[in-house]
Amino acid sequence: MLFRFGNGRIISSPLMISYPCLVLILSTLFWFLLFG
Repeated sequence: MLFRFGNGRIISSPLMISYPCLVLILSTLFWFLLFG
């Protein structure tokens, strides 16, 4: 269980960095579609 928790933490760490970046890119694209 401890190994699984540690493994999940390693996988979720890069995801936590890339996810807000992806949301920012998507929101920027929506702004360009609405006001472009």
